[in-house]
Amino acid sequence: MPMTSQEMIKLLLRNGFTVTSHSKENKNEKTFLSGTFS
Repeated sequence: MPMTSQEMIKLLLRNGFTVTSHSKENKNEKTFLSGTFS
C-alpha cells in the first residue's frame, strides 16, 4: 500500500538513524532519504 509523505517521515523518524547509517553504502538510498525531507 502506498505511503503518504507524513507516514514515511514518521517511519524514518522512528527508524531514521538505523536507515541512514545502513544506506551510507548506497548512494541511491541516501539520495532518496534526502529527497524525502526536502
